[in-house]
Amino acid sequence: CSEVARLEDEIRDATLHAAQLQVSLVAAESQVEERGDLVERLRLEVQGLREDHHALSLQAAQLERQVVELEGVLAGAEAQQRAAAAQQEALESAGREGMQEIAGLEARVDSLLEELSDVHQDLEDTRVTAQAASVKISELEPALQAKEVARAELEQRNTGLEEELDGQMRDLESV
Repeated sequence: CSEVARLEDEIRDATLHAAQLQVSLVAAESQVEERGDLVERLRLEVQGLREDHHALSLQAAQLERQVVELEGVLAGAEAQQRAAAAQQEALESAGREGMQEIAGLEARVDSLLEELSDVHQDLEDTRVTAQAASVKISELEPALQAKEVARAELEQRNTGLEEELDGQMRDLESV
């Protein structure tokens, strides 16, 4: 009779332990799913940042081409300004009309210089943004790797718990 009571106690303890292991298994599976979702969100965010970085790089290249074009226009305007200065002596006798033409050329040069300055500023802003995106990508990649390692550890722990539960279930069945 005491043997039966002892076996019933062992069965009850084993059943309780199996239930606790089942709860631990469910909790571990939930953590694996949550971490998997987090890893996926981080992966998508990194991918988005890479795409943004690529788009910003393309924009920076386009702005650099515009700068080269504007520098060409500026060189042409400067050449015009030099030609206008050479003609200035001849135009002084022509009076007001000649002076207005020179003033117009100078205004055009000033306008081009302002446009060039704006383009240079846009290019610098784009470079800073691209650099910040690159830093963000670099910061997120170690976190993504750490999440992958944590996920693998949770899966390994989950496998161990399943094996332990299977062993205990076999032990219970043999009793």
